[in-house]
Amino acid sequence: MKANTQAEKKLLKKRSLVETVIGKIKNFFGAKLPRFRSPRAAFSAIYAGFLAVNLGC
Repeated sequence: MKANTQAEKKLLKKRSLVETVIGKIKNFFGAKLPRFRSPRAAFSAIYAGFLAVNLGC
């Protein structure tokens, strides 16, 4: 993506960080997350993976 303003450049840097963190979480928990329509649905799937790892399922 191409950033035109300083504000867009800052947001693109944050997006990179967020994508990296979510990628690490997905790899650690073995989550295969489809494209969710809401952040709440995505985090509930991540939480379910977290519970599965802790419960040894």
